[in-house]
Amino acid sequence: MKTRETFFLSFSFLCLGFVPISAMGQSLPHTFSANTAAKASEVNENFTYLLERFGTRKTTVNCYSGESITTALQNYNHIVISGVCTENISLDGETLPHRVVILEGSSSASDGITASSSASPVIDINYHVFVRVKNLTLKGGQMGLKVRRNGIALISNSIVENNSGHGICACGTSFMFSESNTIRNNSDNGIYATDNAEVNIKSNTISGHSGGSSITITQGAYAVINSNTITGSSGNTAVQIIRGSSAYIKSNTIQSAHNGISVKDSSHAILKNNSVSSNSQNGLLIKNNASAVLVEGNTFSNNNAGILLTLGGSLNMGCDEQLTSATTISGNTGGAIFLEKGGTAKLCNLTLNLSTPAMAVNTNSSLELSNSSLTSSSGRVIYSRGGAALDIDNTTITGNSSTEAVKLNDGSNLQIKGSTVSGGAKGISAVYNSIVRLQGGNTITGNTQAGINLLNSTLHQYSDAGTSTISSNGGSEIVAERSYLNLDNVTVTGTGGSTEVDLRYGSLLMLGSGSSVTGTVTCGNTASDNGSFVNNSGTSVTTSGC
Repeated sequence: MKTRETFFLSFSFLCLGFVPISAMGQSLPHTFSANTAAKASEVNENFTYLLERFGTRKTTVNCYSGESITTALQNYNHIVISGVCTENISLDGETLPHRVVILEGSSSASDGITASSSASPVIDINYHVFVRVKNLTLKGGQMGLKVRRNGIALISNSIVENNSGHGICACGTSFMFSESNTIRNNSDNGIYATDNAEVNIKSNTISGHSGGSSITITQGAYAVINSNTITGSSGNTAVQIIRGSSAYIKSNTIQSAHNGISVKDSSHAILKNNSVSSNSQNGLLIKNNASAVLVEGNTFSNNNAGILLTLGGSLNMGCDEQLTSATTISGNTGGAIFLEKGGTAKLCNLTLNLSTPAMAVNTNSSLELSNSSLTSSSGRVIYSRGGAALDIDNTTITGNSSTEAVKLNDGSNLQIKGSTVSGGAKGISAVYNSIVRLQGGNTITGNTQAGINLLNSTLHQYSDAGTSTISSNGGSEIVAERSYLNLDNVTVTGTGGSTEVDLRYGSLLMLGSGSSVTGTVTCGNTASDNGSFVNNSGTSVTTSGC
C-alpha cells in the first residue's frame, strides 16, 4: 500500500512532467525527496510557480452576456467565469492546445457551469491535462467532473450537485484532489475513484447520494480521505473501499448510512481519529478477505453493530497508539464487535463498558485480545460458536447476573491467560465439544451460579503454567457434565462441606501437581450420574460418591 509520502510525491512528479526540459534547471519553491512528506500547500505553491512561468493566458467569460468557455479555451487557458454558462467542457489532451487549464468563478457565489447535455460530464478531463477548478457550481451533467487517462484535476471551494451519475469521477489512471467542496444530491456516488486512480479528498461536505455511496474507491484505486463530513443514505454505504483498493481515512465524521465504512474484496484501509455514528447496520464492515487497521482515536457509536468482520475480513489495532487515544465503541444497539465466517481480529488496550453484548466470535473466526477491559450489564460479554478460536491475555471480563460472562459453543476453543472473569451468572461456560485452556494467572471469581460450567467439553491447564484461581463463585466453583478436566496449578477455593466441583454423567477430573480443592468433589450418587476423580495433586481432597 502506498504511504501518504509516496502519494504526494507521485503527484508532484506527475505535475513536473508538464514542465519543458529546459526549465528543469530552475529552482522550485519546494523540492521533495523519498520518504519525506509533502504538504498540499507546498505542492500548490509549486504549481503556482510553474503556472506563472510556463504559459497561462487569462481572460474572463461573462455567461450572462452569452459568452462561451469553450470558445475562450481556443486561445486562453485561465478562464474567470461570471454567471452560469450552459455548456459541457471537454478538455482532451489529444485536441486541446493547452496542457494546463484553470477554471474559476469570479467573486459571485452563483458562478458555475450547467451542462447543456445531461449525457456528458459538465467537465471532462482526458489525457495528460492538468485542470484547476475553484469557486464554481457544476451541475446537470452525466457527471460533475470526470478525469481520466493520466489527467490531473484539483477542485476546491466548489459545489457539485444534481448530476445524473457520479458527482466527481477519477475514472482510470488519473489524479484528483478535492478540497473544501460541497458534493450533494448526485444520483450515483458523490466521489468515485476507479482503475488505479489516486485521490485526495479533504475537508469536503458530502451528502444526499441515495443511488450510491458518498465515496467509492474501487478497482485498485488509492485514496486519502481526511477531515470530511460525510452523510450517507439509507440502504447505502457512506465510504466504501472495494475490489483491491486502499485508503487512509483520517479525522472524518461519517454518519447516517446503512454501513458507515465498508472495506471489501481484498482491499485495505487505515483508520485514525474518525467518528462513525448513527448508521442503521454497521459502523465498520470488513468483508471478503479485506483488512483494516485502527490506529487510534476512532469512535463507533449509535450504530446497529459497531464493527463486523465476515468472510475472511481482518482487523488489527495499533496497541501503543491506543494508550494515547483509545478506540471508543459505545451505544451500538446490536453489540460492539462481531466476527463470523472466518473473520479475524487482533485487539488490544480496548475498553468496552456496554449494555449490549461486547463481542461475538462465530463460524471459524478467531480473536486475539490483550490488555483490555470488557463489561456488559445485560448481555454476554463474549459469545462464540462454530469452531471459533479465542486467545485472551491480561484482560478483565465483567459480566452480569443474568447470563454467562463468556460462552463457548459448538467446538469453540478458548485460551486465556492472566485474566479475570467475574460478575456473570457463570464465569465461563463451554458446551458441545468446546475447549477451555487455562494458561496461568487467571482469576475466575464472583459469578453467581458457577465459576466454570462444562457440557460435553474439555477444561485443562498444563503444569508449566502459572497458578489459576477459581474461587468465591455462587453454587459450585466448577460444574461438569460428560466432560474431561485435567488441571495442574489450579486452586479451587470454595466452602468446606459444600460441593465445589460437581462431576456429572461420566465427567472425569484429573487433579495434578500444584492444584488443590477446598470444598467437596462430588461424583454423583447414582450410576447414571457418576463422575470420576483422579487425585495426583499430593493434597488431601474431600470427595463424595467418587
